Amino acid sequence: LPIPKATESEVGKGRTYVSTQQSSILINNNIQNNEVRKNLAKLFVYEFHTNEQMAQFNSITGLLRPYAYTIGKETDFWKNMSTYAQSLYTLYTEDANTTLLFGQTKLSVSDLKYDLDDWTFVSRVGNNTYANPIKNFYQNGSLTAADYFKGLTAAQK
Repeated sequence: LPIPKATESEVGKGRTYVSTQQSSILINNNIQNNEVRKNLAKLFVYEFHTNEQMAQFNSITGLLRPYAYTIGKETDFWKNMSTYAQSLYTLYTEDANTTLLFGQTKLSVSDLKYDLDDWTFVSRVGNNTYANPIKNFYQNGSLTAADYFKGLTAAQK
């Protein structure tokens, strides 16, 4: 999607920050008929996406997650973050001019041509090149994770 370009008269009056953060969780499809495993997978994903876990991740790594979570400025999580990480978090959560280009945002959902085929992890398996593992696994039931990972090396040669 095009990012609005400032006209000469608008230069310096405002800005738009763009974040291309994305996050995906892949769960093996062989559990779809096993309710116990499905529920365990859901609980596992839920556990590391609680507000506390997201704040702890951000505090330790300085990396933001593209989800809604808060880090109180009086918490140890905040106090343990570098000044740079604090400024990124503040920009990401408090600046209305920050937009995400990935995920189910209004910006991505409203564009019918929006697609996530611009992945860093391009894989070559046989004569096929794959660029979107989620879509590729969904569309190709015979594609395995092992083949995809081996193909990462092949694609870089």
